[in-house]
Amino acid sequence: MFVAVVFIMFGYIGPDISAQNAGTDITRGRLVPWDAQLCELGYRLYRNSSINVIYGVNLNREQAVRLRELSKEVEFKGIKKPGITGPFAFEVEQVRKIFMQIEKSLLQRKEITEELTNRLIKARTIESKFLRTGLTTPIDVEKYASCRRCHAKPEISNGRISYNTNAQGWKTMGKKAKSRAVKKEMAISHLAMILRGREGFALIKEMGKKVAYILTDNQKEVVGKFSCCLVPPKSLSDPVRVGQADVADWQIEMLEKVHKCPDAYWTKAKYRTLDRIEKATLVKDPGMTEIKLQKERERIGKIFDKARSLSDVDFEMEKENLASQINLTAPETPERLRDFNSAFFLLLPGSAEVYDRLIEYIDSQKSLEEENINS
Repeated sequence: MFVAVVFIMFGYIGPDISAQNAGTDITRGRLVPWDAQLCELGYRLYRNSSINVIYGVNLNREQAVRLRELSKEVEFKGIKKPGITGPFAFEVEQVRKIFMQIEKSLLQRKEITEELTNRLIKARTIESKFLRTGLTTPIDVEKYASCRRCHAKPEISNGRISYNTNAQGWKTMGKKAKSRAVKKEMAISHLAMILRGREGFALIKEMGKKVAYILTDNQKEVVGKFSCCLVPPKSLSDPVRVGQADVADWQIEMLEKVHKCPDAYWTKAKYRTLDRIEKATLVKDPGMTEIKLQKERERIGKIFDKARSLSDVDFEMEKENLASQINLTAPETPERLRDFNSAFFLLLPGSAEVYDRLIEYIDSQKSLEEENINS
């Protein structure tokens, strides 16, 4: 998801999370309200992405101090962390715990291990499944831009989520749910879980100008286009680690396997590879329609065919260009919204703690350099 279509909704007042009803829990009594469970997962996603961009954009000490003060001002003016506590549905809690483990590693500047990354992928797959299963066309009786407008309230038996998709009148996410009006509402609602009302959106818009003044041109370019990124593709010690690289290692490796695959196995291998890409796409965007998924399969299939048609020499020359066309990233943030985007991720509620840690790290690195010079 990315920050977009936000300034045209100033008449909207955000959902009252505490007033929403829980999912129906048949066995254990009342759970955290379903809107609040979704809000918690959304915040954790934004939180880890915020840590990634704060640590990854190579801020100096003065910038970190100034941004920390702005983040405190945002919280002082009413944009707070959700502060939601359990109990959660079993699947939600599984995803939440992994997000929190990733957060702990990121804050401590630890490398995200392959084992933890694999656990994250499994958790995101679980999340994608229950989000996608529960997607509906907007429910008229639910409040505009609230989570439950498009994420139907599930039944929860023994703490586990289930949906009766055969129920009369059930409408799964389809062409209508991807209309311009619904896309606008989706963009608003995904931010409204943090910003809540028009005052919150207006405040972040105002802060966008202040943040832009603090950042360098290169930093503004990177952060302005930034979209959610849970695990950086490079080492935390590398300052360029925000997740903006054009080509990832997996894209190159996959194309190399595609190019070398014997003809006798290619038909089956192509189908399986496209299936894996489709699953990865749904992890990133559970709301993607079947029509768009099919178009993506056809587009990437043509890239595979191109890679296989090249000689070994031509493939080596072209593989990075071809790999860059296989991406699962969100659409690029429009230029008019990039200052807002920067402020949202750099001033997310709770980011003052991240700046404290960053400033401490910068100071420790400076002390270490001075010791090395004097030794």
